[in-house]
Amino acid sequence: MPGGVTAILSLPIRALEWSARQGGVLLAVSIFAGLLIPPLAAALREAVTPIVALLMTLVLLRVDPVQVLAYLRRPLLVAALLAGCCWAARCWPSP
Repeated sequence: MPGGVTAILSLPIRALEWSARQGGVLLAVSIFAGLLIPPLAAALREAVTPIVALLMTLVLLRVDPVQVLAYLRRPLLVAALLAGCCWAARCWPSP
């Protein structure tokens, strides 16, 4: 491929790599932007779920599988994390 085409194709890949590194920050910024700018939140309402899913997928792709398996070998920690998630989901107000 010519150099110009390669440079153009590498731009989205670099953007996705940057998003994967900054996923947590991007998610927090988007939440606060939605709270501070309600018209923007209303306009992007349909895009929120796919964007959050994409960000979380990119972040999870960076997870070390060996480290995940090490955490899964600690059943008390896993149970505490699951209990916390279930408690948060139950206490979260439904729309």
